[in-house]
Amino acid sequence: MCGHSVATPCLSVRLFSRSAQSNYDWFMEQLRGDTFKDLVKETKPFYISNSNRYEFMEEIHKCNFAVLYHTKHEGRINITNVTDSLYDEELKELFDALGKKNVIVLIDDLDSSGYGEKFQILETQPDMKNLAEDVFLFSEAEKKDPKLVEDKLQHIKFIMSSGD
Repeated sequence: MCGHSVATPCLSVRLFSRSAQSNYDWFMEQLRGDTFKDLVKETKPFYISNSNRYEFMEEIHKCNFAVLYHTKHEGRINITNVTDSLYDEELKELFDALGKKNVIVLIDDLDSSGYGEKFQILETQPDMKNLAEDVFLFSEAEKKDPKLVEDKLQHIKFIMSSGD
């Protein structure tokens, strides 16, 4: 079974985003590191644009776990269910292809990443809680604290190892 100590790593993870890869290199490195080595066999980025829908659909079928990544450096948190949302269709497609258990959303570079912030985001953008297993918030300050990052990585690992 995927994720257990005697198993061969079995997850093919794609990180889907409209952001430049340099924004999420830190997370890709984590997925390729020791925390996930018994679970993740490959991790690849995929840049979402308005003109590569066909390639996006193909890429979904090359993975069995997806991370939808967004950074607040893009201006605001407009992932789904809001005016000018960036990922309405993509999140739905990931859910349809992989199921809720195999999709997470990562929102990066926030000022605050506490429960209150997460609750507020999910209240105004409910598709994230309906179409993804969980939403992970990372603040700039938090990423400088290895213990805080590791706690969230362990939660992500648990979700990855629990998927279908």
